[in-house]
Amino acid sequence: MKIKKNDIVLALLVFVGISILLYPTVSNKWNAYRNSKLISEYKNNVSNLTENKAEKMLEAAKKYNSTLGNPKVPDAFSIRDGKRDKEYDSLLNMGDGMMGYVEVPSIDVNLPLYHYTFDSVLLKGAGHLFGSALPIGGESTHSVVSAHRGLPSEKMFTDLNLVEKGDQFYFHILGKVYAYEVDQILTVEPSDVKSLSIEYKKDYATLVTCTPYGVNTQRLLVRGHRVPYNKNKKNIKKHGQSVSFIILQIISAVAGIILAIVLHYLYSRKKKGVKNEERQAD
Repeated sequence: MKIKKNDIVLALLVFVGISILLYPTVSNKWNAYRNSKLISEYKNNVSNLTENKAEKMLEAAKKYNSTLGNPKVPDAFSIRDGKRDKEYDSLLNMGDGMMGYVEVPSIDVNLPLYHYTFDSVLLKGAGHLFGSALPIGGESTHSVVSAHRGLPSEKMFTDLNLVEKGDQFYFHILGKVYAYEVDQILTVEPSDVKSLSIEYKKDYATLVTCTPYGVNTQRLLVRGHRVPYNKNKKNIKKHGQSVSFIILQIISAVAGIILAIVLHYLYSRKKKGVKNEERQAD
């Protein structure tokens, strides 16, 4: 049976619409798979370290943390004008800039954790804020970790607004797990960084992302204090999927349908115009 050219075009338009419709879901699944592979590779590399080597790396990180004061940064996403530091780069670095990974079980998040909060870093995972304490715990320390929200390709910290007080999050560093229980959730202006300050004898960590969703004019700060790690505590019910990500999927679906209709209309109109010109020529 001869396939009509119009049928092929229509099939292509349907394919384009479905592709746009499925992009957020498929892309998010792919990136989750990629993250799991990176984390698996990290675990394997850590397992190949000798105990002495791992302890030396942790001691170097603790020494670095002891020299820090409160981070003088204009924003929790600050890249400090692209400034790099050789000592900082070398700490907890397994060779690819990845210092570990951050886990937030209540929103089903596992993200590779890298040095700095450069744009290039935040497109592939979570970034540790240069100037804050490295995420290995300790008295009078405050670690700050940032990640994007609302990327169409990956959820990252999109659901961070669903985290509640009492939930826990974890930093996995060199085979050790550092657990933090959420005790404060704030929405602040980008320049308001006083909540990221070190407090005497306190062991804090803060997860940061942009808010409101899609507007990104403020910062959502989810702070936790250090608690003993308990595997059983991780078996808690998840808070579900953010309405924001569902809205993104709906928008993609509508955009895909509209684009397919518009393209089909333009194609049909062009084809009709060609036929009219042929009739007039005859």
